[in-house]
This record gives sequence, structure tokens and C-alpha cells, in this order.
Amino acid sequence: MMCFVTADYSVILRNYFSHDIIGFKMQCQTDIIFCRWECLKELVLGGWTDDILCSFGMPVIKGSERYNCQVLCLNRKIIMIRAKIWLANDGNYRELRWFTAWKQKDQLEEYQLPMEFPRL
Repeated sequence: MMCFVTADYSVILRNYFSHDIIGFKMQCQTDIIFCRWECLKELVLGGWTDDILCSFGMPVIKGSERYNCQVLCLNRKIIMIRAKIWLANDGNYRELRWFTAWKQKDQLEEYQLPMEFPRL
């Protein structure tokens, strides 16, 4: 985790690195990915994002593809989901085994949140 702290010691950004909510060893099975939305919902609605920008690493399914994403949340709202454009595929990392790289560079798309996730 990485935090940026202001002069008055208030935190303005909390960054949770890749797959804080789910790890690679979980093999990114679809049912586990949907359970991770429940974890994110608890973090967002639990007040963890009040007055602080939080970046959570988690897998996201769009269409039939799985993406390794950062979900940015602030004040109990999801403000953006950013998928990785470049995936690690050497050394200990084999992201291409589980994920697809985002190919729509410089383009925004709407994402339909899972039905279980409240409209915020």
C-alpha cells in the first residue's frame, strides 16, 4: 500500500497495489471475481473512501474478457475503472495467462456494474 500525506498529515491518496482484493494464486475464477465485487462494495460503503481517493487492484470482466484493473473510489463512489494496457509476461509474472490487455487506448467506455453492486 502507498499513501500520499499532506502537510497537515491528512492522507489524500491510498493506493492498493495489483490484486489487493484478489491474488493471482486464486487463478481468477469467475465466481471468485464476482465475490470480489462484494469485498469492494464493503470497502466503498464502509466509509473507507470518505475524503480519500483509493485505488484498488482487482480483476474486472467486460464482455467475455478478464482485465487486470485499478478501481478508483472516492466518497463512497466508484469514479473510474482503468484496465492495464501492458501486461507482465516474464519472470514470475504471467498476467497473459489470466487477463487480456486493454486495446481501446485513449477511449472511454461505460461499464455496467454487477447487479449486486448498489447504484452510487
